[in-house]
Amino acid sequence: MRGPDTIDATCKADMTLWAFCLYCAHAALFDPHHLRSKVKGGDDRLETVAARFKCNLCKRRSVLLVPTPRTMISFDKMGLGRS
Repeated sequence: MRGPDTIDATCKADMTLWAFCLYCAHAALFDPHHLRSKVKGGDDRLETVAARFKCNLCKRRSVLLVPTPRTMISFDKMGLGRS
């Protein structure tokens, strides 16, 4: 089963968004409600919104947005742990 593919669907599902840089592996959490207010009336597909993101560390535009249940808000809870 696939997750939501738009900002609006992510908000309705009460999920949060992980933003992953595909170049340097930097990760950050975003509240989809905040992003929805920025996208007003435009295309809110996650791929389209991610194309406008730029990584804070490497400054590249290679970001992937992944909807995640709000209960999984840290790497430790997801079992990924930082080494």
